[in-house]
Amino acid sequence: LVVPLFPRVVQLLLDSGWGRRSWPVILATFAGQMVFSQLLGTGFVAVQMVMFDFAQGQPGANTLMATGTGWLTMAQGIGCAVAPPAIGMLATLGQRAEAQGWAWVSRALPFDALGVVILVFCVTPLLLLPAGAVPDLRSG
Repeated sequence: LVVPLFPRVVQLLLDSGWGRRSWPVILATFAGQMVFSQLLGTGFVAVQMVMFDFAQGQPGANTLMATGTGWLTMAQGIGCAVAPPAIGMLATLGQRAEAQGWAWVSRALPFDALGVVILVFCVTPLLLLPAGAVPDLRSG
């Protein structure tokens, strides 16, 4: 919920008369950035831990870990290469739609798209996994 709400909260604060450097806008920006950073950091570590847990009981665990880490790094690289132009395109489309008076599309479009990506590729697969499919990593 934070991803699509963040730009709307900041815009609401700005529309309410708070300046760009006012404490509510800075606090909202800081809180959003903290949540985004935590999601990114914990997601990467969690994927590595699940991969390690899976590989360690398999024959050729070292090869599996090396291959899995390589694929994970490649996926991150592709994401880093595709994200800036895609976000720029969505931001431009959102600003143009907002300027033309479209009520359902705004400059928050990149955040909305990211929310959909998170829902489709992160939340939905977790909901579809059978019980016990993901190992409990808290028990060292």
